Amino acid sequence: MSPTSWALVFTLVSLIALAVTLHGEKHDRWTQVRLSKPLASLGFLGVALTGKVYGHAFHLAIFTALVFSFFGDVFLMWRARGLFLSGLLAFLFGHVAFAAAFILGGVDPLWFAGGLVGMLGLSLIIGRWVLQYVEDTMRGPVLAYMSIIALMVALAFGHFGVNGQLAVPVGALAFYGSDISVARDRFTDAGFGNRLWGLPLYYAAQFTFAFTVALSVP
Repeated sequence: MSPTSWALVFTLVSLIALAVTLHGEKHDRWTQVRLSKPLASLGFLGVALTGKVYGHAFHLAIFTALVFSFFGDVFLMWRARGLFLSGLLAFLFGHVAFAAAFILGGVDPLWFAGGLVGMLGLSLIIGRWVLQYVEDTMRGPVLAYMSIIALMVALAFGHFGVNGQLAVPVGALAFYGSDISVARDRFTDAGFGNRLWGLPLYYAAQFTFAFTVALSVP
């Protein structure tokens, strides 16, 4: 099969696994979730690998970020504090890798500045809301995480200013939105309805990034 066909196969398998994951979460079938969610996340790694990953700094950094996201998905399947922190760290490294990719791909200063101002305003609103639920020992890691992802989104807009690839800021904003869902789930016990929109939004973000590699012109 062609690389594009393989990418579509990986996407289909991931969509099925995501549906199984959501079904397991709705009915508290955690063994089902822990088997299906890693499979769903392997899908976006598979899509990226159908493209030119190696020999291209931007693509390699995107793929590295997706690998960190995969491990973050695995760690966050458990609610234990230590594993949650491990998942937070994995996603933190993932956001750093995405930010590095956008810098490597080029950043327009004006677009970056505009994105940064917008994200600072949004982060102040989100931070004020979420920190009221966060225990003191977790505030430092949460603030560091919020700062990095806000910077990553701003850099995504800066990268868009250079190459006009709308998928990059769209994927970054979707990732930011899915992290709000994770925060609500972890700190406010928002329930399944929260995961019903947050998890698909997260996978939409990861596949958007993965397809920027898979569909790139060699």
